[in-house]
Amino acid sequence: MKPLQVYLAEDEMKRLDDWSRDRGWTKSQAIRAAVRALTAEPDEDAVLSLSGMVLDSIPADCSERFDRLLDT
Repeated sequence: MKPLQVYLAEDEMKRLDDWSRDRGWTKSQAIRAAVRALTAEPDEDAVLSLSGMVLDSIPADCSERFDRLLDT
């Protein structure tokens, strides 16, 4: 991976902070997911292309406590 520096307005940064915190993601994960969604090929399924980002935030014991996780 290569670093990227981005300047955001205060309201944009707050929205990014809130969005990523609510999902348990880092801001970097959220930005990478957004870049993938924005640059997806037209025949590519956007949701499927983001699936790798979702795997980063799934607890290791997800299958064992799936029902409890759905209730939260």
